[in-house]
Amino acid sequence: TGKSRLALELKPRACQWQGMFCLGRFEFQQVGAEPYGGIKQAFGDLFTQVLDMATATDGQEACFRDFQQSLSSHLSNDQLRILTPILPELVQCCEHGSVEVPPDNEEEAMVHSQEGHKAVERLNAAFKDLMNALTSSLEGPLVFVCDDIQWADESSVN
Repeated sequence: TGKSRLALELKPRACQWQGMFCLGRFEFQQVGAEPYGGIKQAFGDLFTQVLDMATATDGQEACFRDFQQSLSSHLSNDQLRILTPILPELVQCCEHGSVEVPPDNEEEAMVHSQEGHKAVERLNAAFKDLMNALTSSLEGPLVFVCDDIQWADESSVN
């Protein structure tokens, strides 16, 4: 008990140290849980903060450009194509001119297809590179919280 509260206590400290805090929560669902639900929520929270920097008038627009450059240098177009069906807000945060976004669930279907193992490896590598891009563009910590992970779907756990 108290784990969620403890995680929330980190938010002001992360901001104080010029970092960012994002939170995603997995919901209890017996059947048909949204794949990557809590992860999508956490990244959605993070990308909202990043996009808010673009319109800020207090010098944060330079931080937004740093994020864009970091994402562009760490992520290939193929990785963006893999990630955007899961994290559609990512496209707005990137410098890449045009990212061909596959139809909804095409990447998720590929993960479960015959070449599923390789697709999962590509997806995991893309997530790793995304996290590297995000953390390298921050001066402070990135606190990334996935709460109620006991309700996570199998895709999120893998």
